[in-house]
Amino acid sequence: MPDIVHQTTIRAPLQRVSHAVTDPDAIAQWWTREVTDHPETQEIEFRFPGTGIVAHVRHPSLVHVEWSFTRAITDDMAEWIGTTVTITLSDAGNGATTVHFVHRNWRAESEYFATCNYVWALVLTSLREYAEHGTGTPFPELMSRR
Repeated sequence: MPDIVHQTTIRAPLQRVSHAVTDPDAIAQWWTREVTDHPETQEIEFRFPGTGIVAHVRHPSLVHVEWSFTRAITDDMAEWIGTTVTITLSDAGNGATTVHFVHRNWRAESEYFATCNYVWALVLTSLREYAEHGTGTPFPELMSRR
Protein backbone atom coordinates (compact mmCIF):
# COMPACT_ATOMS: atom_id res chain seq x y z
CA MET A 1 0.00 0.00 0.00
CA PRO A 2 1.48 3.34 -0.99
CA ASP A 3 2.03 6.21 1.43
CA ILE A 4 2.26 9.98 1.02
CA VAL A 5 5.34 11.28 2.84
CA HIS A 6 6.44 14.87 3.42
CA GLN A 7 8.96 16.48 5.71
CA THR A 8 9.46 20.18 6.34
CA THR A 9 11.08 22.47 8.86
CA ILE A 10 9.02 25.24 10.42
CA ARG A 11 10.70 28.22 12.04
CA ALA A 12 8.50 28.05 15.13
CA PRO A 13 8.85 26.35 18.52
CA LEU A 14 7.69 22.76 18.88
CA GLN A 15 4.90 23.73 21.31
CA ARG A 16 3.39 26.17 18.79
CA VAL A 17 3.48 23.62 15.98
CA SER A 18 2.03 20.94 18.28
CA HIS A 19 -0.85 23.27 19.14
CA ALA A 20 -1.40 23.96 15.43
CA VAL A 21 -1.81 20.25 14.59
CA THR A 22 -3.88 19.24 17.64
CA ASP A 23 -6.25 22.12 18.42
CA PRO A 24 -9.37 22.13 16.20
CA ASP A 25 -9.56 25.94 16.18
CA ALA A 26 -5.93 26.11 15.07
CA ILE A 27 -6.43 23.41 12.40
CA ALA A 28 -9.22 25.58 10.97
CA GLN A 29 -6.62 28.29 10.35
CA TRP A 30 -4.39 26.19 8.07
CA TRP A 31 -6.22 23.08 6.71
CA THR A 32 -9.95 23.60 6.37
CA ARG A 33 -12.16 26.27 7.92
CA GLU A 34 -14.83 23.71 8.85
CA VAL A 35 -13.50 21.57 11.70
CA THR A 36 -15.78 20.04 14.32
CA ASP A 37 -14.32 18.41 17.41
CA HIS A 38 -16.19 15.54 19.06
CA PRO A 39 -14.13 14.94 22.23
CA GLU A 40 -16.67 12.49 23.65
CA THR A 41 -15.92 10.06 20.78
CA GLN A 42 -12.32 11.19 20.16
CA GLU A 43 -13.29 12.12 16.63
CA ILE A 44 -12.78 15.20 14.54
CA GLU A 45 -14.73 16.09 11.42
CA PHE A 46 -13.00 17.89 8.55
CA ARG A 47 -15.34 19.46 5.98
CA PHE A 48 -14.45 20.87 2.60
CA PRO A 49 -16.73 22.51 0.02
CA GLY A 50 -19.32 19.83 -0.74
CA THR A 51 -17.50 16.99 1.03
CA GLY A 52 -15.76 15.87 4.21
CA ILE A 53 -14.17 13.12 6.26
CA VAL A 54 -14.31 11.96 9.90
CA ALA A 55 -11.21 10.80 11.76
CA HIS A 56 -10.54 9.09 15.08
CA VAL A 57 -7.88 11.15 16.86
CA ARG A 58 -4.93 9.82 18.85
CA HIS A 59 -2.65 12.35 20.47
CA PRO A 60 -0.42 10.38 22.83
CA SER A 61 2.22 13.09 23.24
CA LEU A 62 3.27 16.64 22.44
CA VAL A 63 5.22 15.39 19.43
CA HIS A 64 2.82 12.87 17.86
CA VAL A 65 -0.72 13.05 16.49
CA GLU A 66 -2.63 10.49 14.46
CA TRP A 67 -5.87 10.84 12.49
CA SER A 68 -7.41 7.52 11.40
CA PHE A 69 -10.07 8.21 8.79
CA THR A 70 -13.16 6.16 9.55
CA ARG A 71 -16.05 7.67 7.63
CA ALA A 72 -16.51 9.75 4.50
CA ILE A 73 -19.29 12.32 4.57
CA THR A 74 -19.65 11.97 0.78
CA ASP A 75 -18.53 9.20 -1.58
CA ASP A 76 -15.81 11.29 -3.24
CA MET A 77 -13.57 10.86 -0.17
CA ALA A 78 -14.23 7.12 0.23
CA GLU A 79 -10.60 6.33 -0.69
CA TRP A 80 -9.58 8.00 2.60
CA ILE A 81 -11.43 5.39 4.71
CA GLY A 82 -8.86 3.13 6.34
CA THR A 83 -6.01 5.57 5.78
CA THR A 84 -4.14 7.27 8.62
CA VAL A 85 -2.27 10.55 8.87
CA THR A 86 0.61 10.59 11.32
CA ILE A 87 2.36 13.83 12.19
CA THR A 88 5.56 13.53 14.20
CA LEU A 89 7.37 16.63 15.44
CA SER A 90 10.96 17.04 16.55
CA ASP A 91 13.08 19.93 17.73
CA ALA A 92 15.20 21.15 14.80
CA GLY A 93 17.24 23.56 16.95
CA ASN A 94 17.29 27.36 16.93
CA GLY A 95 13.57 27.51 17.78
CA ALA A 96 12.54 25.48 14.72
CA THR A 97 10.50 22.28 14.43
CA THR A 98 10.78 19.42 11.94
CA VAL A 99 7.42 18.05 10.79
CA HIS A 100 7.39 14.48 9.50
CA PHE A 101 4.05 13.81 7.79
CA VAL A 102 2.84 10.42 6.54
CA HIS A 103 -0.59 9.61 5.06
CA ARG A 104 -0.57 5.78 5.11
CA ASN A 105 -2.47 2.85 3.67
CA TRP A 106 -3.71 4.15 0.34
CA ARG A 107 -5.11 1.33 -1.77
CA ALA A 108 -3.26 2.35 -4.96
CA GLU A 109 -1.15 5.03 -6.57
CA SER A 110 -4.08 6.44 -8.51
CA GLU A 111 -4.59 9.86 -10.05
CA TYR A 112 -6.55 10.77 -6.90
CA PHE A 113 -3.59 9.65 -4.74
CA ALA A 114 -1.26 11.89 -6.77
CA THR A 115 -3.63 14.85 -6.40
CA CYS A 116 -3.86 14.29 -2.64
CA ASN A 117 -0.06 14.16 -2.44
CA TYR A 118 0.18 17.53 -4.19
CA VAL A 119 -2.58 19.06 -2.06
CA TRP A 120 -0.94 17.82 1.16
CA ALA A 121 2.20 19.74 0.11
CA LEU A 122 0.05 22.88 -0.19
CA VAL A 123 -1.60 22.16 3.17
CA LEU A 124 1.76 21.73 4.89
CA THR A 125 2.91 25.05 3.40
CA SER A 126 -0.21 26.59 4.93
CA LEU A 127 0.67 24.97 8.29
CA ARG A 128 4.16 26.47 8.07
CA GLU A 129 2.74 29.94 7.29
CA TYR A 130 0.31 29.66 10.20
CA ALA A 131 2.93 28.50 12.72
CA GLU A 132 5.53 31.04 11.58
CA HIS A 133 3.35 34.09 10.87
CA GLY A 134 -0.05 33.43 12.45
CA THR A 135 -1.93 33.25 9.14
CA GLY A 136 -2.43 30.14 7.02
CA THR A 137 -4.46 29.55 3.87
CA PRO A 138 -7.05 26.85 4.63
CA PHE A 139 -9.70 25.38 2.32
CA PRO A 140 -11.47 26.71 0.38
CA GLU A 141 -8.96 29.55 -0.22
CA LEU A 142 -6.10 27.02 -0.44
CA MET A 143 -7.38 25.67 -3.74
CA SER A 144 -6.80 29.01 -5.45
CA ARG A 145 -3.06 28.18 -5.23
CA ARG A 146 -3.41 25.18 -7.56
